[in-house]
Amino acid sequence: MNDSEREQTLSLENASVVNKAYSTLKDPVHRIEYLLTLESGNQESVHCQVPPDLLEEVLDLHSRLEEIESERGGSVPAKMEENRQYLQRELSQLEERFAQMNQQLMTGSEKWDSIAGGDLAGEKEKGNILEGFRRVLSHRTYLENVIEEIRKSLRFWK
Repeated sequence: MNDSEREQTLSLENASVVNKAYSTLKDPVHRIEYLLTLESGNQESVHCQVPPDLLEEVLDLHSRLEEIESERGGSVPAKMEENRQYLQRELSQLEERFAQMNQQLMTGSEKWDSIAGGDLAGEKEKGNILEGFRRVLSHRTYLENVIEEIRKSLRFWK
């Protein structure tokens, strides 16, 4: 409190940096994103590449969502309930897939920690782990967006 205004400003900036670093390292996904940035040297280390099977599944889901949206004003309760149940099943399946991706990230993170700072033999393994992180994060981000779309659609029934 008794320091100069400049020293107080520097102290606040440093505290902000420390808090951001702590927040990044505390969250497993943010930690991996930061690790990819460190290792690749840029922010664009995660490219959105969707696996063909997921893309096909999501295209079918989008088509069904459009049908559901167009039927929303209809007065056929049985059809509305069928649509709600369909969306709920899809949401459950996608959330399970999302959880599996989170587990893959945790497993990869544990492997990374076990070989970080190791010998040259670990360098190839580190490259494989980083590539796995890129792939899973890319798929995870895409899936996260689809899950949110379904949740928005399901809010109609609540």
